[in-house]
Amino acid sequence: MSMKLRDIAALLNAEIAGNETVEIRRVAKIEEAREGDISFIANPKYTRFLATTHASAVIVGKKMNMTEAHPPALLRVDDPYASFLKVLATFNPPRDPLPPGIHPTAVVAPSARLGPDVRIGACAVIGENCTIGDKTMIGHGTVIGEGVRIGSASLLYAHVTVPGW
Repeated sequence: MSMKLRDIAALLNAEIAGNETVEIRRVAKIEEAREGDISFIANPKYTRFLATTHASAVIVGKKMNMTEAHPPALLRVDDPYASFLKVLATFNPPRDPLPPGIHPTAVVAPSARLGPDVRIGACAVIGENCTIGDKTMIGHGTVIGEGVRIGSASLLYAHVTVPGW
């Protein structure tokens, strides 16, 4: 994945100082960054790394005094740490813990009631008279006992056992 710096600036509502067309491909710690990387400085004591970083862009606070040499581009934001986390999540989105649907090895009792978009992992067992809420994910090898009710948008990790009646 890669993004133009101007697109990242729009995502963060940031002010750009430098080349807005630079291509960003990764996120990195400021002292380990390379060309194509974006990093951040939230604490002024780390501004010393601006003189030596190879990052293509650095996220900094709007009030940060920039007296040292800096990389080709800066993104000025209100909260550099929160902004960096947002960029990190954009470049490294969390993986979906379970694929959609019910795994063919799962055992679901005929009397169990499943809400829409429920995901059930391999070798999971859903007991009689269970109610599983909408958009719930039940991990691999999980056992849900008889009569258990699980709310909507819940996540039960692998190998969890919820005893029933």
